[in-house]
Amino acid sequence: MQERRSSQGYILPLSLAVGLTVTLVALTMIARVRTNKVAARSQVSSAGSLAAAEAGMDRTIARLNQTQFSHLLALDYDSLDPNTPWLNPDNFPACFANQAAFEAEFLSGDVGGSSQTFNVISYDYDPTVGAQSGLLTVEGQSGLSRTRVQQRVPIAFRPGTFPGLLGTYDVSIGGNDVEGVEGNVVCTNLEQCPVSCTGDNNTATELNLLAAINGNENTTMIGGSIFLGNVNLPPVLTFPGVITGNGNGAYTIPAITTGPTTLPRSTDNPNPVDNVYHYQVPSIDLGGNSSQQLIIDIKAGESVYLYLQGDLTLSGNATIVTRVVDALDMPILDASGQPIDVPPAAVRIYGNDDALPDNMTNQTIMLNGNTCLSAFVYAPNALMGVNGGGSCSPNIDGAVWVKRWDGSNGNGVEISVPDGIAAALGNSTANFANNTQAPEDWSRQGVN
Repeated sequence: MQERRSSQGYILPLSLAVGLTVTLVALTMIARVRTNKVAARSQVSSAGSLAAAEAGMDRTIARLNQTQFSHLLALDYDSLDPNTPWLNPDNFPACFANQAAFEAEFLSGDVGGSSQTFNVISYDYDPTVGAQSGLLTVEGQSGLSRTRVQQRVPIAFRPGTFPGLLGTYDVSIGGNDVEGVEGNVVCTNLEQCPVSCTGDNNTATELNLLAAINGNENTTMIGGSIFLGNVNLPPVLTFPGVITGNGNGAYTIPAITTGPTTLPRSTDNPNPVDNVYHYQVPSIDLGGNSSQQLIIDIKAGESVYLYLQGDLTLSGNATIVTRVVDALDMPILDASGQPIDVPPAAVRIYGNDDALPDNMTNQTIMLNGNTCLSAFVYAPNALMGVNGGGSCSPNIDGAVWVKRWDGSNGNGVEISVPDGIAAALGNSTANFANNTQAPEDWSRQGVN
C-alpha cells in the first residue's frame, strides 16, 4: 500500500511536466506559424510593391513617349522640389490646366485599380550631345511595403517633329497651308492657343488642335501635325561683328529699299571656316514692280545669313529671290531649264532677341501682294504674316519661327517646308517630340 502511494507521488509531477512540454511545443508552433504568416505577408507585400514600381515605370515611360508629354524627356523632375521644371506651368502638357490635374494623371496611379500604387520620385535629364538620356525613379507601395526602381533611358529626337511654323505667343493660321513632311505647326503659349480636350484619356483631337490655332477644317491644310506646348529652342544667332582685315565674312550694309540688289556683293568673301556670309541690315522695304528684288546668289557649300534690326516688308511684285549659281555667278538650271532649289536653310533671317513682355513685338515681317520669300526665319520678337495669297506659290519656301503668326488673311497662303531642313540647321534645329530608346541600367533602390 505504501509502495502504490509512492508511485502516485511520481505520476503527478510527471503529468505536469508532460503537459507543460506539450503546451510549450504548441506555443512555439503557433509562434512559428504566426512568424511564417508575417514573413509570407511581408514577402507578398514586397513583391506587390516591386510589381507596382515596375508597372509605374512602364506606364511613365510609355506616357513620356506620347507627343503631348515627350518634351518632358528633356526636363528634370524632383518630387521634393516645388520649383522643379516638370511643375513649371509653362511646361504643362496641353489638356492639363493646373498642377493638381497633371500630378494626378501623370505622376501617380494604381495598378489595375488595386491597392498597389506608384509615384514618380525623380527624373534626371543628361543633355550630353549624342548621348542624351534620362534617369527615372519610381516608387511602388503595397500595404506597408515600399520599393523603388530606377532605370536609365537613352533619348533621341523623334523624326518628323521639326516646327515648320512656330509662334511663341500665338498662331492664328486662318486658311493658310503649311506643306511638307516637316510641315508641323507649333504654338508654345497655351493661354493664347487654348485647346478643348474631348478625346480619350484627356487628349485633344485633330479638330481640337486645329481650333486652338484658329484653323479652318475646310480650308486649312497641315502637312505634318499640330503641337501645343513648350519647345526647347536654340539660341538666336547674333551678328558676329566686323573684324577688319581678317575676312571673317561679316558686313554691315545699309537698309535695302530699292532693287535689284544682289548679295553677296562682288567684293565680299565668306567666312573661311563655315563659308557663311553674315550681313547686318537695318531693314528691308521693297515694293512695286518685279524689278524690286533682293537677289541672293548661293554657290555650292555657301550660305547667307541676314541679321535684321528692323522690319521686313515686301509689297506688290517685290520678292527675295534665291538662286544657286556657278563660279561665274550664272544660275544653275535643272533638266527642264528651271533654276535648281537652294539647299534648305542656306538663307537665314535672324531677328532681334530682346527681352520683351509676352504680348509685345518690336519687329514686323510682312509679305503683301505677289511677294515670295525663300528662307529660314527665326525672329523671336516679330509679328509675321502674308497679306493676301497673291500669285506666288509657295509664298514662303522654308520655315518660320516668330513670336506671333497673326498677320495673314484670306485663303491660299502657302508655307512649304523643305525636306531636310531640320538636318541642314544642325545645332540650330529644334524638335517638339522625343523618343526613348531601349532602357538601360535597371536597379532596385532602398527606401529610407
